[in-house]
Amino acid sequence: MNSRERVIAAINKQEPDKVPIDAFSLASSGVVASTYARLIKRIGLGSEPVKIFNVFGMLVLPDMEVINYLQIDTMLVPALCPRFGIPINNWKKWKLFDGTDVEVPADFNPVEDKDGNLLIVVDDQVKGKMPKNGHHFAEVVNTGMGAGGLDALVDPPGPDTQEFLLLTDEDLQFRHDVAKELYETTDKALIVELEENIRWNTSIANWLYGMAADPETVFDLHMKKAENLLAKAKQLFQAVGPYVNVFALYQDFGTQRAEVLSPRTFQRLCVEPYKLIFDWVHKNTDWKCLLHSCGSIYKVIPYIIEMGTDILNPIQCETANMDPKTLKDEFGDELVFWGGGCDTQSTLPFGKPEEIREQVKERMEILGKNGGYVFAPCQDIQADVPTENVAAMFEAAKEFRVL
Repeated sequence: MNSRERVIAAINKQEPDKVPIDAFSLASSGVVASTYARLIKRIGLGSEPVKIFNVFGMLVLPDMEVINYLQIDTMLVPALCPRFGIPINNWKKWKLFDGTDVEVPADFNPVEDKDGNLLIVVDDQVKGKMPKNGHHFAEVVNTGMGAGGLDALVDPPGPDTQEFLLLTDEDLQFRHDVAKELYETTDKALIVELEENIRWNTSIANWLYGMAADPETVFDLHMKKAENLLAKAKQLFQAVGPYVNVFALYQDFGTQRAEVLSPRTFQRLCVEPYKLIFDWVHKNTDWKCLLHSCGSIYKVIPYIIEMGTDILNPIQCETANMDPKTLKDEFGDELVFWGGGCDTQSTLPFGKPEEIREQVKERMEILGKNGGYVFAPCQDIQADVPTENVAAMFEAAKEFRVL
């Protein structure tokens, strides 16, 4: 099997010749620039300066020779403006705080504040902040808490007051050109994503408050946003339909310890909006629907299945109730698992290479049994992860992918 055939088999819950491997292809499987730069020096492949396409997470566009060396089977068809409205069709040289030479989008112009932090300003508002000597940006939003605490939270707006934009012609043309080229020049399975969710333009605090204070209005808001996401999915299908295998949406429903929402609230307010989107995809395309949700989400997985999810990512096994064997035994007939290959909060940054090797072997054996699995780390690989550990994860993935 080639890479594309291998991934197609896995996402159809068939047994491929080898477990497919993903890295760099999702917003949850990337590698930050400084770590990638050290990795390519270790393996002696790839070109410098490394190219950063997602300036929020400082995530890289990998070299094809690195993708092939690591035996990666998937590639992302990126948006023209992955974050902060900054296009990635022109580049300039830049340096990270640690001195690593990189290339960034030409319109990436962060502002340095008096303390040496870097700020991304959009329409005169600070939208992102990288602390001095940091490695990536954090999103700056109005939390809704303010000096008045919970009293500062606002009721959800009427759905008729909310307008959501469609994808631009420039973005669609960019994705079409990239997808066509990758489809024709590689054998990789391709992913297209909307790094969005059914939350309207509000803070997470206000979103959660709204679901408790006025669930009927929130449901209507969710449905209106879902209709917008469906319209965007239709636009994407027109642009890249024949070339793509996986359609990804993102929304975090878990914390380290538990679900963000009760199962009842999740079913009542979230299932139908996502089902609207995923049902159309299933009826009109050959794509499989991937839902990204970090954290402990065990209790809402039945409803994630109900909404039409084919693939669940990133499988954070170190959070509560996310034991990989339990997940495979209980949900493996209905879901494809994508991720869970190595714990990025503990084992990967703090373990020894032999411990990483054993964890990768165990996860491959559990999650890869009888197909329906794509190997990936449990989240983005961050800065300061030892280079030998990153290399150990990829080498173990290559070694143990044949079950």
